[in-house]
Amino acid sequence: MMTPPLANTPAAVRLETLLAPIGTDIFLRDYFGKKPLHVEGTPDRVTDIMSAAMLNGLINTASIWTPSSLRMVLDRKPIPEADYCSPALSQTGTRIMRPDPEKVGAWIGKGASLVLNDVDDLNGGMKAVSNALQAMTGGKVQGNLYFSRKERQAFSPHFDTHDVFALHCAGEKVWRIYRTKEPWPIAHPACQKTNEVMDRDKGELLMEVTLKPGDLLYLPRGQYHDALAATDGVIHIAFGLTMPIGMDLWPLLIDAAVREEAFRLPLPSEQGALAAHLARLGDALGRIARDKAVLGAATANIEQFPYPRPVLNLAEVLAEPPRHSVKPGFTVGQHQGKPILAFGKKAVPLPPQVKDAVAWVIGRDSFSDAELASAFPMMPDGARQDLVGQLQAMKVVE
Repeated sequence: MMTPPLANTPAAVRLETLLAPIGTDIFLRDYFGKKPLHVEGTPDRVTDIMSAAMLNGLINTASIWTPSSLRMVLDRKPIPEADYCSPALSQTGTRIMRPDPEKVGAWIGKGASLVLNDVDDLNGGMKAVSNALQAMTGGKVQGNLYFSRKERQAFSPHFDTHDVFALHCAGEKVWRIYRTKEPWPIAHPACQKTNEVMDRDKGELLMEVTLKPGDLLYLPRGQYHDALAATDGVIHIAFGLTMPIGMDLWPLLIDAAVREEAFRLPLPSEQGALAAHLARLGDALGRIARDKAVLGAATANIEQFPYPRPVLNLAEVLAEPPRHSVKPGFTVGQHQGKPILAFGKKAVPLPPQVKDAVAWVIGRDSFSDAELASAFPMMPDGARQDLVGQLQAMKVVE
């Protein structure tokens, strides 16, 4: 597995804290993709991630939820969306079904579990953990929140088609991890099993742990497990990590195969001829896989695999000075010994005292007033303001 260096980034610090005292190096070497790990923590590790009060606010922000992003389960059976949703209008005026806080609360009162999907960037804490996991592994992370009532189980023994980092936020929950580990399952019908089959195949109990606020439980992809709340109002967030696999490269290989004549020929109907042709296709696919251009494209595919989660800090934006955008294509030159500003076949004369400043401006994509003042400290403030105003009038800067 490819693991990009973390160095001393905020992501590295975050993960070192969550994985302490194991640390990221030992985790990647001894546990990642291999075996479960329970790391005991402290409640302060999750204060910016989730709490009962934060969850209450999220549930009551009804407009952000849909029947697919907010689901309910009672004693291992999904609750139909019509039973906890009500008709509503979308932002475009379309009639939709939307989770109803009163109905959701009524079902929770009956012992139902609550599942909130795709919460990995709903606040800064969850986004930080998601980005940290992606930075450590090179995979993509998606987070689901689970709210459980005491001794009411939502899911029977099962395995996931991704690695799981279960971060415990409130209450206590007992997790049972079984010995069986499915060999690298993916989200495909070929890897699906019924609840009855999974209960049969889970194997003997490997370990049983009780998660408390701040604890982290890692389960590799395919590891059988189940969980049961030991107290009421239990909250944990399961950060699901999906790594790039060979199947992700099929579109790239298909594009390359188009250039191979063997893949464009008609398939023979006679079995012997077909077998020989399939062998030639295999040889051609081998050449494609060894091609340096394909290797470069595959490398780019892996590098771009994680979800982008840009972070906006309004305070920083407001603190930054305004910038002037510079239109490309301008040059400073001379005509008959005098400085000019040229754009294509058009040119205007430049006062000699601003020639260097104009050349500095058109040599960058953007600039601030402070940067211009730093570059030309001997130019009076009024002269700099007049120059920027003239360049704006000439459409050189915006």
